[in-house]
Parts: sequence; C-alpha cells; structure tokens
Amino acid sequence: MVALDSWMYGDPEKVAIHKQEQQLKKKDSFMRYTPKQLPRDLEDADRLLTKFGLWAQDRYKKRTCASAEGKYKIPDPPDFIPPSALMADFRAMDVHRTLLLVPLAYRCVVQAHYIPKREPEHAQRSAMRVPRKTWDDTLVAGVRMFWNNWRLKSHAID
Repeated sequence: MVALDSWMYGDPEKVAIHKQEQQLKKKDSFMRYTPKQLPRDLEDADRLLTKFGLWAQDRYKKRTCASAEGKYKIPDPPDFIPPSALMADFRAMDVHRTLLLVPLAYRCVVQAHYIPKREPEHAQRSAMRVPRKTWDDTLVAGVRMFWNNWRLKSHAID
C-alpha cells in the first residue's frame, strides 16, 4: 500500500502529509457545524450558548468501573471538561429563561444546534424536515433574538 501510495504521489513525505490531511478531515466531520454567515456581533451569544449547551447536554454520567474494589475510577479522556467548569447553574438557568423567550420554531433550531445530542445535527435537521438554507437562516435569526433578549435583561457578557 505504501509503495502504491508513493507511486501515486511520487514522494513518501507527500503521502504522509496526505494521510494526515485525511485524518484531520475525518476528525473535522464530527465537529459542530457553524454557519459561515453568523455575524460578528453574535460571537458573544455563540460563546454563551455553546457553554449552555455543554451544561445542558444529557450525556454526562459519573464514570466508575465495576471492579472488585469498587473504588477504581476510569481515567477521564484528555479533552474531558468537568461540568462545574462549564457554567454555573444560576447562569445556565438565566440563559434557559432567556432562550424560552425565543419563538418555538427558532428555539428548536437553536437548541438542536447548541445542545449536543446523540444524533448529529444533520439527522435532527432531517427529522424536523428543514432544508439547510432555512436551517441556517433560522439559526442566525434565533441567536439574534436570544441575544437581543439577553442584552435587554442587562446580563453581563462572559
């Protein structure tokens, strides 16, 4: 395989670079999609909703092992962020209350985008039967509505 790859590209270093790029593409495909047209004035709202989404996700469970001692804990992965470091509970409740002021159609899209679920975002989008263009426009409008309500409540920015 290496000989074939080096024959195809002519240089083993280029083959190694190509394989690294392919691995990065695979890694990037699992990352959260962010629309390119999200305006700069909504970056703070994006940061705040991302923290809220990580706080609100339903996949956090204490990690223990069923060993004989019962005290052994499985080590956390290197990218693990403990929930206490994500967002304070009272702050998350303020974000949730503000998000409830956004109309339901927009709120569903914003929540599907920012709160991680087991199914990927494109699966949620197809379950809601919303085309990509409409999804992006609705997401930007929903984040803008959230941010306007947040600023009206005079909350400090993280």
